[in-house]
Amino acid sequence: MEDNQFPGEFDNESHDSNNQVHEKKDHILSCYTNSDLVEIQLLKMLHDANTPHYLYKDILEWAKHSSELNYNFNPGRTNRSGQLKHIEKWFGLDYLRPKQVMIKLPGPTESVQEEIIPVTCFNFTNMLKSLFSDKKLFGSIDDLDVNIQDPFDHYRGETNHIDCANAGTWYRKAWKNLCKEENDFLVPIIFACDETTMGKCGACPLLFTTTLLKQKHRNKASAWRPLGFIYDLNLIKSNNQNKRMSGDMKCLRLHSIFKAVLQSFKDAQKGNI
Repeated sequence: MEDNQFPGEFDNESHDSNNQVHEKKDHILSCYTNSDLVEIQLLKMLHDANTPHYLYKDILEWAKHSSELNYNFNPGRTNRSGQLKHIEKWFGLDYLRPKQVMIKLPGPTESVQEEIIPVTCFNFTNMLKSLFSDKKLFGSIDDLDVNIQDPFDHYRGETNHIDCANAGTWYRKAWKNLCKEENDFLVPIIFACDETTMGKCGACPLLFTTTLLKQKHRNKASAWRPLGFIYDLNLIKSNNQNKRMSGDMKCLRLHSIFKAVLQSFKDAQKGNI
C-alpha cells in the first residue's frame, strides 16, 4: 500500500499486504468500548428526533446522577403518558387535566357534514384553586392587594389615590352588588389572550389571574392559569373560503369557541366556590 492510500484501498501487487490491510481495517472497526457504543447510540437517537444539541450533555449528566442514586433503569412505566398520569395521581393533580368539548360551528358549510371541532377547556374552579395553592404567590399578605386591617373585607387603600386595580370604582360597585352575605368575598378575574403563530397555524391560549395579586406578581408567568385554547379556524378553512365568509359570520364562529371555553367560568358565578 502506498503512502497516499487510505486504509481499505488495496495494493494488488502483494497478497500479504492485502491481508495486512484487512487485519488493520477489521481492527479499526471492532476496536470500541461499551461507552463508545452507548454514546454513539445516544447521539443517533437525538439526531433522529431533531432535538437541540445541548440535550446530549444534559442527558449524560442526568444518567450520571441516576447512576449515583443507584437507579436500576427498569421503570414501571415505559411511556410518557403513563408516567405523567402516575405523577398526576401521586401529587393529586389529575383534577387539573383539561378536557375536549366538541362544538358545532354556526353558519353555512360547503360540505355535507356539519363542522364540528374539538375545543380544549380547563375547569375554572380547579385552576383557581391551583392558583391560590401557590405559596410563592399567596404565601404572604404583603404580596396581595387586600385590606390590610381585614383581608376578607372589601379593599381599602392606604391613601385616596388609585394605587392598584382594586382601588377603582368598578371594584366598589362590584363588591356592593355581589357581596351580600357575611362570608362573601370578591375575587376579581383578569383575562388575557394572545395568539402565537407556529408555522401555518396559531396557538391562542385564554389565560386568567386575579387582581388580588399585586401587579409585580401578575407580571410573572406563574401567576396565570389556562382556561382553554382558542381553536385556529384556519385549520379547516382555505384562504379562498375565508375570503368568501362575511366578517359577522367569522365573529359568530369565534364567539362560539369562546363560549365553550368560558362555560366553566360562567358556571362558577352561579354557586359558591
